[in-house]
Amino acid sequence: MSTLEPAPQLTYADYLAFPDDGQRHELLAGVHVVNPAPRTRHQLALVELLAALRELLRSRAAGFVLPAPIDVRLSDEDGVQPDLAVVLRGSHARVRERGIDGPPDLVVEILSRATRRLDLGPKRDRYELLGVGEYWIVDLDRRCALRFARAGDRFAEPTEHRDSLPFAALGDGAAIDLRPVWASGDSVAD
Repeated sequence: MSTLEPAPQLTYADYLAFPDDGQRHELLAGVHVVNPAPRTRHQLALVELLAALRELLRSRAAGFVLPAPIDVRLSDEDGVQPDLAVVLRGSHARVRERGIDGPPDLVVEILSRATRRLDLGPKRDRYELLGVGEYWIVDLDRRCALRFARAGDRFAEPTEHRDSLPFAALGDGAAIDLRPVWASGDSVAD
């Protein structure tokens, strides 16, 4: 009689050895996850979000925004590459030469067909459990963003945003305009 043994849990050291092959390799709760490179529409939206967050952070001398690919070590079993990661001054997370060590103050994921289930499920759960301050899911097809803000040790119920998206950690009035994000991919042919 044979028995199946569970697959060994991978660690961040294993994550660092994943191949550099143009795919997005991540580690969630010790499980290796691979997704293809994003499409053009995704990248155009990413550029708009990056520019808006960079300007907001720069105007307040508040911290850094880093785009994918950037390694984020959330735990010994979690290494991710979110579309955008924000680390504020005074944060517990540290920006290092290799990437970000610790949970960022804000993580942004732009949904795609390949990542939708992962971003709305296991990744959201890991971000919540491991202390990410705020999580934005940007849905280009629906032209809306879901904002998961921290309420104690959990995320509060998400709020939906279509025109502007507030960043709670920066206080009143800190928001980005979503309209350029929605317009960014309008000229891309299928």
